Amino acid sequence: MPQAGFPETTSNYDQHYYREWSHELPPMRYPGHALEVDLHHTITPITSRVRANDALLFSSLQRVPDSRYFTLHPFDQIIHAAIHLFQDSELSGHLRDLVDLDGMIRRAINGENDWSNLQQRADEHGAGRYLWYALRYCSNWLDTPLPKKVTQAPPSTFVQYLMDILLTRGTLPSLPDTPPSLSDRLVKHAGAIRYHWLRMPPKLLAQHLLHKMTSSGKG
Repeated sequence: MPQAGFPETTSNYDQHYYREWSHELPPMRYPGHALEVDLHHTITPITSRVRANDALLFSSLQRVPDSRYFTLHPFDQIIHAAIHLFQDSELSGHLRDLVDLDGMIRRAINGENDWSNLQQRADEHGAGRYLWYALRYCSNWLDTPLPKKVTQAPPSTFVQYLMDILLTRGTLPSLPDTPPSLSDRLVKHAGAIRYHWLRMPPKLLAQHLLHKMTSSGKG
């Protein structure tokens, strides 16, 4: 009889972090197997700045043909990918996520009515800014089609400039035989700082970082 996997994370603090603040259980792996299983109960961390609307996600689930399984609505898949890339990642080495967004948009969008519904859906999830980023960089880098009218307000010119730096210097893959420059390392650190800032409110983030710093030398 198959047995369940065991969580890789064993410390009480990390167990608490996953179960109270994250959007998934600790990664599980059966002893002796390389495959790791992530069990998510929602698509965004509970503590993050932007959280997808779970009720909307479940209300629009679509059944996989000839299966007992369901999948997110195509619009929710796009919004999920945009949130994951622009909020729930450090951006470093995530060019594939942008390519995935391009593919999902080309497959799901068939006219201005779909564009309008997608943008409205993003606003209902509170993720309009991340959809704006997805459309901007997919169009600029991959020539992804754009709607005639983007209803989401753009960030300031300064924020756009900073995001251009983070995406250009952090997301694109680096040459394996060329060590990263100082500026590249700084950009990747900036991406990591941004990721943590968006993932937790300031007080909780300070507590989390303090715990990690004080416990890193133990054991």
